[in-house]
Amino acid sequence: MRNHYFEEKSTLVSALKKRILENLESGIQIRGSSVLVVSGGSTPRALFEALSQSVLDWHLVTIVLADERWVSADDENSNESFVRATLLLNSYRCLITTLILK
Repeated sequence: MRNHYFEEKSTLVSALKKRILENLESGIQIRGSSVLVVSGGSTPRALFEALSQSVLDWHLVTIVLADERWVSADDENSNESFVRATLLLNSYRCLITTLILK
């Protein structure tokens, strides 16, 4: 595994955005759909907002919440609410679900 170091947060966000979009687009081309597993919290805000501005067939992407809190989706502490307000800000036709591990 190779480490990557970034001087600026904006450079990190741009690199992650590019890599994520490449992987999502590849999944769409190969399988006709793609999956993105995300965590909530405030850390990914800048990345989610950058991704939300991207041109992508978001209706072909399923967003999976890896660490949803056990609160209603409209609760201010809900990761789903956070993802909808940032990552899905400009995309209204994306399936969002929660990963439940037993």
